[in-house]
Amino acid sequence: MADYNLLIKTILDSSDIKKDIRKIQKIADKYPIELKTKIETAKTKSEIQEASKMLSELFSAKGFNIPERQISKVLDSFVKKADALDNTLAKSVERINKLKDFETANINKTQSAASVSNPVVSEIDTASISDTLKNASEELNTFVELSDQYMLVISKVLDTFDDINNLNSSLTEISKTTNLSADGLKRLGDDSFEKASRYGMSAGSYLDSVLEMSDAGFSTYESQALAETSLLAQSAGDMTQELANSYIIAANAAYEYNGKAEKLNAVIDGQYLIADKNRIAMTDMAAAMNIAGTAASDCNVSVNDLSAMIGTIEAVTGLDGNQVGSGITSILTNLQDVSSSKIVSTLDKANASMTEMAGGAEYLRNPISIIKDLAETFTKLEDSDPLKSEILANIGGEYQSEELSALLNNMDLFNQMLIDYGNSSGSAMQGAQESADSFDGSLSRLNNTWTNLVSNVADSSVFITVINSLNGVLSVVNSISSVLGSWGSITLGAGIFGFVKNFA
Repeated sequence: MADYNLLIKTILDSSDIKKDIRKIQKIADKYPIELKTKIETAKTKSEIQEASKMLSELFSAKGFNIPERQISKVLDSFVKKADALDNTLAKSVERINKLKDFETANINKTQSAASVSNPVVSEIDTASISDTLKNASEELNTFVELSDQYMLVISKVLDTFDDINNLNSSLTEISKTTNLSADGLKRLGDDSFEKASRYGMSAGSYLDSVLEMSDAGFSTYESQALAETSLLAQSAGDMTQELANSYIIAANAAYEYNGKAEKLNAVIDGQYLIADKNRIAMTDMAAAMNIAGTAASDCNVSVNDLSAMIGTIEAVTGLDGNQVGSGITSILTNLQDVSSSKIVSTLDKANASMTEMAGGAEYLRNPISIIKDLAETFTKLEDSDPLKSEILANIGGEYQSEELSALLNNMDLFNQMLIDYGNSSGSAMQGAQESADSFDGSLSRLNNTWTNLVSNVADSSVFITVINSLNGVLSVVNSISSVLGSWGSITLGAGIFGFVKNFA
């Protein structure tokens, strides 16, 4: 027995256990260790069966064939691990509390005498303490390997709640500006995931566009259809939601499409193909359309011709859409300005009269007809010919001579763009599909699927119970690890416990 006493004395003298025991006492006094969570096996088993069935059905609906028994097996193994950990931690708490009693009995006397008559000392076996800590460490580390997987899922679920709240906020705002019933709003929310995923965009972008179209005065049906048109523009044209929506609203207003999505889709098709074939940014086509659309329509310039004008000038000059839109607006205005004697005179000299006689009356000619006649004359003139400079100065003006020159010198390109525009049906959808299949598009689809899944599950009492059960178990792990950690033998990831603290 003397050897046993000597062993205890030697261990206490040659290690940091004394300091660790005191540290444990201070921590334990401040934070009493209580196992407040006890796993109710029978209740949990029933919840697992219900949760497994529900999750299996939801995954199946999303195209994932995961049998109910597999989900149940995973959940069941997790609960069994948690239950085993619960028992191990109870034993650890009991022994650590004895360590507190050991300190109270005055560890200094034990260090000097190591009296075996002391019932507390005789009850605490140094090897037993070491084994307890080792076993607790192994159990905790094993548990964390499993709980890491669950924490990843739950953390993602919690992050997704923000997305769900934003979607609900959009639906609430939509309800204020439409006549949709509660069921109609629910269908709109459910459909948003599928419609957005088709274009590799987010469900939020679709709902926000529905709201903006509704605010712009479109009917409920038109708003939903135009919101999908916006997704087409965003995906195929790589443009922001704000630009896409303003582009659609401007084109609709300029050419009086009355909210007909198919007509606006045709505009996007034509301009997309022109942009794609000539390496023009679709965002520039849209920006120019926003600025020049109304002026072109007022001058009876068709959307086909306007698209070819935008495309030609942008392809040749490399100017951005805002500059091109402003330039076209100015040029078209000048070509209809009968009050300007210098413009009328210059056009007459170039055999491109601004007006024509019909039925004994004089009418303004279509600007595109004037431009074609003007281009024919312009391209035949020598650079040194004064008329060439006069055309650019008087028709183009101080700031648009570059745009006018690009157009007049490249009518072949203009005509080819008109042909492309006429053969563009479905081109934007093809571009949108390529975007949807890209890395970013795939991530958006995955996020839509996940958000939809969480939104369907989140209200389930079973799902909430499973999360709360996991939360309770991990809270126990968190509290006990703060005490056991003084030995440095528990190597649990700080992220797990940080998460639990925030989650609890």
